[in-house]
Amino acid sequence: MAKRLMYKKHASIIVSLLLVTSLLSISLTGISKAEPGYAGTILWGACRESTYGIDPFPNENEWERDIKSMAGYWRGSTPVAVWIVGIMTAGWDNMILQFPEPDGGPYENIIFDNVDRHENYLAYFDTHGIKVWLQVEPTFADMCTLIDLVLNQYGNHSCVVGFGVDVEWHKYTPENSFGIAPTDAEAENW
Repeated sequence: MAKRLMYKKHASIIVSLLLVTSLLSISLTGISKAEPGYAGTILWGACRESTYGIDPFPNENEWERDIKSMAGYWRGSTPVAVWIVGIMTAGWDNMILQFPEPDGGPYENIIFDNVDRHENYLAYFDTHGIKVWLQVEPTFADMCTLIDLVLNQYGNHSCVVGFGVDVEWHKYTPENSFGIAPTDAEAENW
């Protein structure tokens, strides 16, 4: 059974990579090699932030440098970060919002951090021309509740331009491997 799940996971990854490659090939047909700094229709140059996987974790200045470096490859693009503010726990059923719990809790399947890990970064980005999409790895937490909690915490920042859901971790279990894609109705409700 475990071997079959492993093959299924690898097959899904390969199919996804082939699909992305095909779409890129189709979308890039007829476009000549871009000149350095070519922007064309590229509006955003971005980095992805996560509190795991980076050691040591960059400070505000380092993030600004890296985000603006990515945007610098496409003249005229806006420097952007996909900024993860809620991560999945090792047990898969809960997620951690990386700021202290607000009044009104407890909240099912949501654990809160003792400190706010993102406020200083977002305040810095507000004044340094960087835009941010906040993102969560929701597991089994209620999405409408998550969106409200995150936007109540950080929606006052001028750098925040959107909210993202990492659907790979939406209702994730080891059996369904990549989470469960939300239906159109669920996404519209969010």
